[in-house]
Amino acid sequence: MASLASWACGAFDAEAPPPGVDPIEGGADVVSVPDGAATEAGACQLTPGVGPPQLRPEAGPPEVLCGSESVQLETSPKNCGACGRDCGPGVQCNVGLCVSTQIVDVGTDVFLQARAGDHVFVTNQSRAYELALTGGTVPTALLELEAGCCLGRIVTDDEAIYAMEANEHIWRRPIGPGAPALLDVRRVGAETLALTRNEAVFGNAGLGLVLAVDKRPGGGSARTISTAESGVRFIVADGDVVYWMRVPSWLDAAGLPSEIVRHDTASGDTRRSVALPHAQALAVDESFVYFYQGTTGEIRRMPKNLSGEGEVLGTWNDAPEARTHAHHIALTADHVYVLIGTANAGARVIVRVPKCGGAPIPIFWSKFAPVSGPIIDDENLYFSEGSTLRRVAP
Repeated sequence: MASLASWACGAFDAEAPPPGVDPIEGGADVVSVPDGAATEAGACQLTPGVGPPQLRPEAGPPEVLCGSESVQLETSPKNCGACGRDCGPGVQCNVGLCVSTQIVDVGTDVFLQARAGDHVFVTNQSRAYELALTGGTVPTALLELEAGCCLGRIVTDDEAIYAMEANEHIWRRPIGPGAPALLDVRRVGAETLALTRNEAVFGNAGLGLVLAVDKRPGGGSARTISTAESGVRFIVADGDVVYWMRVPSWLDAAGLPSEIVRHDTASGDTRRSVALPHAQALAVDESFVYFYQGTTGEIRRMPKNLSGEGEVLGTWNDAPEARTHAHHIALTADHVYVLIGTANAGARVIVRVPKCGGAPIPIFWSKFAPVSGPIIDDENLYFSEGSTLRRVAP
């Protein structure tokens, strides 16, 4: 059981297709786009690369051309780590990394979960906090578990905040005035969580279940979507369609095959990818599904109809033992951000690669504490490191 404190109020991320084109995706022409930027449709000429960049030589950081200007990517605040990456006013570039800014220290290690307006939500083992992106004091916990374990995912939409409690319940709390209420009354265990237009979809890796419950006030009994999904993780939603990944063993880095599943909650249609050795983490945009392969360090994408094995955007060439797992993937219009680390030690680096391919670069690298997030807007990338909420140029 849990005691749920008052949640703070306030504002809180056709014609038939031509022959041979999958009706799910429709297809897109491949065009050449300068500087690796994606078009509005997500199409581009893919140019994969390998990163991180090599260590600087003894003679000093090399100079490269950014447009017509010769710059040092390791020290230039306007081109930090990559051409055009601006650290922001007064922020230094140190060894190709923009210096991050602390927003607030919660006092205990936390995980950045979700954003709504100018607030974000973080959790530790037993508490959830709402933090203002402008900083300030740490408020009273929104949700506190009397048993002390374990608080899971938090997701938001335009109307409410949804929180997983102790892998048993899903709470719904409206944005603004209103009391929290349970959605799922079956108590089958929620380990991953995503929102479609009308439902909260969740999975239980141990039981091999994927279920959905009405996300509107009242909720009700969850309905079963699939009963054969052992190891289900990383559920993401795209309208009424959900994608999840079956990972046979999260702790095994030996390359056991994973599988991506696509399920239309409206029609019931289900599609599955080919076996993908040690694939992890999922994100989806208007054109592609993105994932990471831990044994190779490859950041990949495939069409949303899950055809083929996917194509490589870039390869994170860190030490193999330090890159075995991806914990989260976030997307912007032009870039893919991957949170990379290990299963036991957690994530330690946030990596960025262009959607049209290129050499991955580190955005933040921690040697001392686990990292979570990121959540990204036009000006900042937000993440947690240990007990602190931080921001850095994206």
